[in-house]
Amino acid sequence: MIPSKVDGRNPRHARHLAELMDAYPELIMPTPIGYRSSIADGLATQSPVWAIKRTSARPAAREVRAMAEYIQNKMEIA
Repeated sequence: MIPSKVDGRNPRHARHLAELMDAYPELIMPTPIGYRSSIADGLATQSPVWAIKRTSARPAAREVRAMAEYIQNKMEIA
């Protein structure tokens, strides 16, 4: 499972993410995707989030790249 739209400033989100990771450590991807407008912008413009030039897109790009790297390593395709 890929935790997405996680608001790191919301205590409830942090608590629920921690509960999921404790309950299903082998099923939860350890790099969640935050709740970021840059991801919606990338989808709307059909472009990868790392191609967005705004500074606010940088954390989203790091998260998406970390997710892709984790999946590649887990599937042993990289």
